[in-house]
Amino acid sequence: MFANISDSNKLMADLADSNVQTKIGQWTIVWSPVIYDHDPKSQVWDNIMCVAKGQNLTTNNPQYVVAIAATNPQSVFDWLQEDVNTHNMVLWSSTNPEQGHISEGTNTG
Repeated sequence: MFANISDSNKLMADLADSNVQTKIGQWTIVWSPVIYDHDPKSQVWDNIMCVAKGQNLTTNNPQYVVAIAATNPQSVFDWLQEDVNTHNMVLWSSTNPEQGHISEGTNTG
């Protein structure tokens, strides 16, 4: 599920705002906001993310940031299945998965 157009427009307007730019620099969205909902009928999103591109002020090189709003306080699923579910550990999918473990809740979302 994708974020609705008004949410995307608001995010882009905020990043284009000169007051915001004086604090964080110039950023653009290169991968639009995407919403994860475990239940497509739900009116409450569980997680939302986007990728933004800016300029590293030290190196003057492009810099990419994956921005994740990973906890929605209105989502019961988010709280119980992702945030609180820390008692079981699972292998982390990485270059050395046998060496890394994360909580089952983190793995879920």
